[in-house]
Amino acid sequence: MAVGQELQKEKQDLQDMDSAYILGCEHEAVLSVGRSLWKDYEERRSDWDIRDHDMDMYLVSRGGKLTIHNPGQLTIYPIMNIKKLQMGIKDYLEFLFKVTQKTFLGYGIKTEIDFEKNYGMYIESKKIVSAGLSYSQGWVGQGLSINLQNDLEIFKTIDVCGMSCMQMTSAQKLGYDITPAHFFTSWLKNFSDSAELKI
Repeated sequence: MAVGQELQKEKQDLQDMDSAYILGCEHEAVLSVGRSLWKDYEERRSDWDIRDHDMDMYLVSRGGKLTIHNPGQLTIYPIMNIKKLQMGIKDYLEFLFKVTQKTFLGYGIKTEIDFEKNYGMYIESKKIVSAGLSYSQGWVGQGLSINLQNDLEIFKTIDVCGMSCMQMTSAQKLGYDITPAHFFTSWLKNFSDSAELKI
């Protein structure tokens, strides 16, 4: 995960207003700790029972609380200046969700988007896509975690997004065999085809 964070910083440091960078990857099993838990990190880290799962913890610059990344999950990090595009955070996040929803539809999977309370994408109230963004002077980073072929049992070790009742699902659990690489290729096409972000 450290490499993904370094690449994002490298692209943001370029301050290239005319470009958008999209990083897609699978992470080793890691616990991602959002900004809202940084203050209590040292006091609470023992509460997160990850000792039996051989996971490292990373403090990341996104909003939100806890989530897990692991193999078979596609993580997408778009890096761009949305201020130049005259977009706010909410508009931008809705755009990412709609691109992702369109990509799922291409595989015959219908999802629901929650824009208001528990930001994310769901299938029958089970979360399949999580989102967390960083924002500084118009620049966005971090992004989406999309459950495709990853082990979901590991999520039971934490309160995902701060909610003990949150249930996760994946394309594989629904009976679809979609690799992260294939989904990412389709996602990129839908992203580039969308007029809102023509840069």
